[in-house]
Amino acid sequence: MTTIYNNNNGDLKGFNPGPQQGNYEYCTSLYMQRNGQRIIGGPPEGWIGPPPSRGCEVYVTRIPRDCFENELVPIFSKIGPIYEHRLMMEHNGTNRGYGYVRFTSLEDAKESIKMLNNYEIRPGRYLVVTKSVDNRRLLMEFPSLEVGKRFEGKWRG
Repeated sequence: MTTIYNNNNGDLKGFNPGPQQGNYEYCTSLYMQRNGQRIIGGPPEGWIGPPPSRGCEVYVTRIPRDCFENELVPIFSKIGPIYEHRLMMEHNGTNRGYGYVRFTSLEDAKESIKMLNNYEIRPGRYLVVTKSVDNRRLLMEFPSLEVGKRFEGKWRG
């Protein structure tokens, strides 16, 4: 199920939370909740072309369970424009302690790892920021070589 929230008078243009913005209302302007993820963003204003590559995404973990976009997005947007922010959520409304930030450029993603890994978000609580790994491959093991050969022919066409 997908739910789209928009509290910004019908403006669905995404957001461009650059360091020049002192107003963090964009954090609630457009977000979508889907499959246990709360997603904020979309193409920043003026964006032309396809979405940024997977290399532009960082993995953020050790997020306090009661920490949300209103704290995270302003921190990451100091590095550069954010294309999309995804926070993994529990059914009870707390976050799962990790999420992903996709920047508009590879350079900003690398800079965020350098600048924000071990960032103290709250007293004694430090974020871990690393390169996101593309996990879209499905690996399967078969009990015997014969079973594997039967399935391999069907998958490869």
